[in-house]
Amino acid sequence: MMNTLLSSLRLPRRHSPMVLILLFLCLGSKAMLLEAQQASQPKDQTQDREEGFGGSFKSLNPEQQKLVVNLVQAHARATKTQLDPEKVYDGARQSIRSTFDAVTHALWKTAMTGPDGKSLGTAPDLIDAVEDIAGEVPEARGDRQFRIYVYLKPNAIETLGASQEFKREKDNTHYHFGYPICFRLVNGPPSIQFSISRDGKRADVDVDYRSSSFPSALVNGHLSAANSDVRAGDNLDRHDGRWSGLTGWWQNLFGLPLQSSSTPDETKGQTVIPLNPRVSEKEGLDAAVHDFLTSWIIEQKPNLAVAYLSPRSFPCVEELASERGKPLERGMVKPQLMIRMAAFNNKVGKPAKVEDVLENVKPWNPRFKPVKNRYESQFLLFEVPNDFAAAADCSERNAVEPARAKKEPSKKYGDYFGSAFRLKAGDSKGSTVYFLWNKEGNYWKIVALKTADEADPKMVATAASAAAPKVPPMPRVSGDPKLIQAVQQFLSAWFLKQEYETALSFLSPKSYVCVDSSGDPAKKGLGPEQARQAIRDGLGKGAQAIGKKAKLEDAIRPVPAQHELLKTVTHKYENAFSLTSLPDGMAEDRLCSSADRGKGTASELDDPRNKNYGHYYVSSFELKVRGDEPAALHCLWGLDDGSWKILAWKVISD
Repeated sequence: MMNTLLSSLRLPRRHSPMVLILLFLCLGSKAMLLEAQQASQPKDQTQDREEGFGGSFKSLNPEQQKLVVNLVQAHARATKTQLDPEKVYDGARQSIRSTFDAVTHALWKTAMTGPDGKSLGTAPDLIDAVEDIAGEVPEARGDRQFRIYVYLKPNAIETLGASQEFKREKDNTHYHFGYPICFRLVNGPPSIQFSISRDGKRADVDVDYRSSSFPSALVNGHLSAANSDVRAGDNLDRHDGRWSGLTGWWQNLFGLPLQSSSTPDETKGQTVIPLNPRVSEKEGLDAAVHDFLTSWIIEQKPNLAVAYLSPRSFPCVEELASERGKPLERGMVKPQLMIRMAAFNNKVGKPAKVEDVLENVKPWNPRFKPVKNRYESQFLLFEVPNDFAAAADCSERNAVEPARAKKEPSKKYGDYFGSAFRLKAGDSKGSTVYFLWNKEGNYWKIVALKTADEADPKMVATAASAAAPKVPPMPRVSGDPKLIQAVQQFLSAWFLKQEYETALSFLSPKSYVCVDSSGDPAKKGLGPEQARQAIRDGLGKGAQAIGKKAKLEDAIRPVPAQHELLKTVTHKYENAFSLTSLPDGMAEDRLCSSADRGKGTASELDDPRNKNYGHYYVSSFELKVRGDEPAALHCLWGLDDGSWKILAWKVISD
């Protein structure tokens, strides 16, 4: 990931050659750690210099300093370099330091107590190590900026669940991909949010400063820098109102920011790992695989190739490395990967074309279906059935909350694809390398990998197991045509025709109570007619914010979902809104009148109601407003007196 604490560190110029198997065992930690080379070079004029009263390593408390020292020293060990933690931190960009300072300050000010009132420690006690610090990332979604990524201690989820100060919410489905388990500090905003990986080992931690109220969050950029950037607007005052003592060291004597949060402050270079790959899913998977290989082998820019790694691949990589007696330095996998990829390049020289280094292989299993591939001379490309994909995916196999039902994974095709090639050069000449690919958002990402000294990487279908995913993530299904028509008519009435009474007719009176939990204190306790009027007013403000449009895709954009229990609905308006099928249990708990709304006390994967589909669907979209990224609106659809209606709705921030 670019724009992180060490995201421009210069790698050593000389590397000992490594065998490819070890190279690929170093594939997967969180993107990070390559910015501190700038600490030893003259700073750009846009960098802060003398902060005063804070913003420097020496101004951090001893516990904060320890986190930085451990992070920098881990990188130094992984890359065999010598680094001064103080110089690295002080040389980092302002947005990185302000993010680290604000998030860790809030954590240290947050004590946790159990139901009996006894102390459970403070929030930092949950953290084993910092993996990454994400500052401002231009053009990235808000849930990828202004946060820290950490390794958690083994009992972190249990401690958060027992703490009176944190509430477990329903699983993240539209944001924080790879971190579905959600705990939020009560009585916010501002509040701390822990989004945790299913295996309980990693978390994305940020501070939410703004309320996700309807309709303002749809147009005011809740997901932009304003939500989690302590420097923006009055967020420092909000922070100080809950956790006193944070100095606004990034402000000058006149209270003006030294650097605008809307100004990109990225550092460019061949060691910067981009947030996303260069090639989007629209260009095709074969183009993505080709770009991965070209950027690595021909352009010899491993940082661009590393962007294709999904966090879902990380547990597998760590597991494989440990099995071979080569445990990886936590959080240092991508820097190590870049070093080893560069070492491979040094070994093979500068080939004229990819085919000089690798070649296609023949399918080794009759269930792998070759697909269209414009680069057949370089690699094999094939569809992988979901049961094979489940066998390769470690992100759920090691889950702390595995599904109890022993349901066989689906054997359907279309969700996963594999690429494979045989090396013709280097120390591992003759080895076969296999990648498992899955679409994440608008990009193809590597979610698992395997290498072998022979043609067959021994990929086998998974058997039913309590530790395996119950169902493949996000399969595609066909929705009820009448439902799809109802969603389209509702959105057209709202945004295209701006006929708000017509749009309101698609809302069941059961959904009016959602106003009470919409995030606006002034709207609590309204009667049905008052709530209806508040919703109508909100529809008007939303439509006015974007103006009258001729097409839905000009007014709104889809917000993709990701959860093990959701299924993507295929429809012809996918450029405007996403539509997902969700099981009965998830839907019923998300009704605004449900006593379980927002209470994620147990894993939804275990709920027997979540075996039944076809009764509920969710439409999700965000407004195409200028400037800041808005929150999304999530509408739950179900049958009401025989017609498809919105039974519940919620503003989805992150």
